[in-house]
Amino acid sequence: MRNFIYLAAFAFIFPFYSKSEPTGNLVQKFPKPLGISIWSNPSYIRYHHDSKPAELNRLFLVFGHKETDIVNRLGQPINRSKRKDEDRHKPGRKITYTQLFYPGLTIELSTNHDSRTHVRRLFITNCDIPSSFQVYLCSPVASFTEKIGEPSIDTDSELIYLITIGDMGSVPLRIMTADGIVTGIYTKNFID
Repeated sequence: MRNFIYLAAFAFIFPFYSKSEPTGNLVQKFPKPLGISIWSNPSYIRYHHDSKPAELNRLFLVFGHKETDIVNRLGQPINRSKRKDEDRHKPGRKITYTQLFYPGLTIELSTNHDSRTHVRRLFITNCDIPSSFQVYLCSPVASFTEKIGEPSIDTDSELIYLITIGDMGSVPLRIMTADGIVTGIYTKNFID
């Protein structure tokens, strides 16, 4: 009950929870896909793997590489889900996706058939979780862009940085904004 009251108060104080689709337990889900092809426009700024946006994107590892590391650092999650899906690189093999839900933080891990686990993606909106994200979260957008650089795409509610990883591919770093403040950071590992 105490967790529910805390989460309800948190959701009231920080309305950006509505962007992250709360469920009945106020568990934060990942942002919806953009719904546009962000890679097809050659005029968008592209950042390389050694850029400031790429450094921020790599913070997805700040809480640990495996579930035990994350739980040791943050405690037990308020919720946990698990699903299996086809490995698109190795047909007939499965990948297990585990999502760990904390107040204002969702982390997804992927475990392949060889039992190798990777942090796949992370979405953080809680400015009070001690981490390197605190430098960026809840800061003014103007201050954020001074540190990181101009976004590839700037919408009313999101800054998107397109990061190229050598010749392997790209990932988007998504920064949620509201009223001129950074309200959420969605990072994604290149490994799927």
